[in-house]
Amino acid sequence: MADNTELVQAAMMLRESDARAWDNFVLAVRHYSAGVNAEMVKAAPDLLLRAQGMAIMANEFALICMQAPDLFDKIRAARLAEESRRRQKP
Repeated sequence: MADNTELVQAAMMLRESDARAWDNFVLAVRHYSAGVNAEMVKAAPDLLLRAQGMAIMANEFALICMQAPDLFDKIRAARLAEESRRRQKP
């Protein structure tokens, strides 16, 4: 799975600048993801693989957006722990 650190950090920068807009964006992404899933069910057999791929990607992106605050806290904690370890080494 690709590293989402840069995406999460950018998302949190946007959230910090306008939390309400961020919440609206996340809601819109969730609605889009639901719509893509609904379209996948109706996809013609020759387009099913493409529709499945789009649904998976939309779901993954929505999940990252929804979990971004918690993921950001984990990223920050890991960086602080690494910095602390580096300072303790002689």
